[in-house]
Amino acid sequence: MFDVTIIKKWLLEHEAEKRAYDGFWFNFKNYKKEDPLEFNTFFPNFDLNLLEIKINSVAINFSNNYPELDYNHIIITIPIIYKRKDIGYYKLLFNFDGSVDDDYFVMH
Repeated sequence: MFDVTIIKKWLLEHEAEKRAYDGFWFNFKNYKKEDPLEFNTFFPNFDLNLLEIKINSVAINFSNNYPELDYNHIIITIPIIYKRKDIGYYKLLFNFDGSVDDDYFVMH
């Protein structure tokens, strides 16, 4: 049986929740600055009060490397809800040592 308290402890030790939200806001601000036309397409008349972000999943991923299992992540996903519409998500991929491997926005 898998002991989920190990993951909870890991998340706390590596401040994963805080780092996920910090990463979201860093990327969000860059997106707004670097691609204002696309930003305005997804966030027309942007109002921060209409933006909802909340971590909805934490996953352990062993990707495309069975049986080696040498490319693994803990992934935090934050849906991006604007004006009550699901318009995308932000993912942060941690290596098991707590370092960040990658992060990205996906808008749909």
